[in-house]
Amino acid sequence: MRSCCKVFDTSLHDILITILEKNGFDGWTTLWISYWLDGIALRELQSMAQSPRKDLVMSGIPQGLEPVLFDIFVGNMGSGIKCILSKSVDDTKISGAVDMLEERDANLRDLDRFERWAHINHMKFNKAKCKVLHLGRCNPKLKYRLSGEWLESSPEEKDLDLLGAPFRVVGKQVRGFNSLPQCAARIPEAGAVLDILEKCPERQRKGEFPVVVFEGLDATGKTTVTQSVKDALGAVLLRSPPVCISQWRTIFDEEPTPIRRAFYAAGNYILASEIAKASTQAPVIVDRYWHSTAAYTIATETDGNIQNLPPDHDAVYKWPEDLLKPDLVLLLTVNPEERARRLEGRGLERTKEEAELEANSLFRQRIEESYRRMVNPACQEVDASPSKEEVFKTVLQLIKKHCTL
Repeated sequence: MRSCCKVFDTSLHDILITILEKNGFDGWTTLWISYWLDGIALRELQSMAQSPRKDLVMSGIPQGLEPVLFDIFVGNMGSGIKCILSKSVDDTKISGAVDMLEERDANLRDLDRFERWAHINHMKFNKAKCKVLHLGRCNPKLKYRLSGEWLESSPEEKDLDLLGAPFRVVGKQVRGFNSLPQCAARIPEAGAVLDILEKCPERQRKGEFPVVVFEGLDATGKTTVTQSVKDALGAVLLRSPPVCISQWRTIFDEEPTPIRRAFYAAGNYILASEIAKASTQAPVIVDRYWHSTAAYTIATETDGNIQNLPPDHDAVYKWPEDLLKPDLVLLLTVNPEERARRLEGRGLERTKEEAELEANSLFRQRIEESYRRMVNPACQEVDASPSKEEVFKTVLQLIKKHCTL
């Protein structure tokens, strides 16, 4: 624990005593520790009488109590910090997965809080050793600043004073699934998802057959239409999340938003691998893909009506460059009353998604508008309110118009 001395080189005794009192130490104990600290420091001062240093009486922690005093001293270090904070004697890390660019800014604010804590407690903040470790495939390596200065990146985790959040973000667009490694110990299924993801090539190439994606809210007829189109075209039908991880969907649906979103984002990249393989043999029909993940994320990250959404042509609506792109995306829509009627007709327990859509009409509107703002590829909107036969006919005409069969 000798390296602990570096942490306390400039910590003042009166600050330590105050912290001890706030942590419930009685008067006799704090008085004894105070005398003991001053006595040790005084002997050091006497043995270094020729030294120009004049702060030894007031600072410096003897090694005997280092572990205990260190734990007490840094106990409130994480106050107000939203990121994951890992504290050790000379290597403190701040980390966290980021789903939106705004969360990167939240991490910057945490860095500022951490620096203020060090300043208030008279600790030397070694900015030269503060570096950022970027994790994740296709990481754009966003920058962080501290006191107006940009922090350098580190190629590996080694003696870092601060560990930056793992990102997979381009502009404001959500592409992250780095929450999964952080929860793998608590959720074994997260590790299994990552194992499958690691086996997928980073960039997938589509085969010669067309890929058509169907998007839309629950109860818009996606299941019925996709099955009909699959039969008519002799196509392969795939769904998101893909079969290999769909059995864990209910587990992740009960997790906090970043973890749940990471699961679905990872599912898109796993699904891309399946699409690439299937499209070499037959047309591919996909029930939900990237646009669903993005639309729900955007709607969740904004409040109020659709005027509060990111503006048209914002980067958040663009398709990820490293994700296999479909030939056509069809967005099935029905009016709210028809959706409610169909949900009642199912006679099944409503999912969390369905309950939220029913309870919050503004949330539903933000999702639908986010779908409509997607670009490259954009969503071709199809009114799914008419009969199944009419909707199927419309869909088939659009596929023949936009795809080579």
